[in-house]
Amino acid sequence: MRNSFVRLCLLTVLFVTLPAVLLAANEASPAKRVAYGPSYDVSKEVTLEGTVDHLATKPVPGQMWGGHLIVSTAKGPVDGQIGEFVLRGAHPFTATPGEKVKITGVSTTIHGKEAFLVRTIETQNRTITVRDTHGFFLLPGAHGRLAQSSSQGGAR
Repeated sequence: MRNSFVRLCLLTVLFVTLPAVLLAANEASPAKRVAYGPSYDVSKEVTLEGTVDHLATKPVPGQMWGGHLIVSTAKGPVDGQIGEFVLRGAHPFTATPGEKVKITGVSTTIHGKEAFLVRTIETQNRTITVRDTHGFFLLPGAHGRLAQSSSQGGAR
C-alpha cells in the first residue's frame, strides 16, 4: 500500500512538471555559435612582407583570442591573427624579432575591430599554413601544415 502511494506521488510530480519543462525548452533560444571562416574571402588575399616585431602568445584584453604575429611593414605594424593551433604540435611556430617574413591573408572587420587573418606564414626556411582557403584553422598535424624549404629536402 505504501509503495503504491509513493508511486502515485512520483507519477503525479512527473506529469505536472514534464509539460512545464517541455514548454521552457521550446521557448529557450538556441546557443549562439560564432565562426570566423565566412568573413574570409580568398579573392581579397594580400601578401605582406616585413620583419617580425614580436609574437604574442598570451591573451590580450580587447584582442581576438589566440596568437598574434606583429609584423613591421613599410606601411606600419600589422597585427596578424594566427590563432592557437599553429603554436602547438610537433613543429610549433616560433619567431625571432627582426626575422624576415611574408604573411598572406585577408584584412577584415570582426566585432567592429580591424583584423588581419593570416592564412600562411613564410620565413626563410619554412612555410606554415595556418588556415584553409575558407579561413578555418588547420589542426596541428594536419596534412601539409609544414613544408620545409627545398634546401632541407622538403617540398614547398
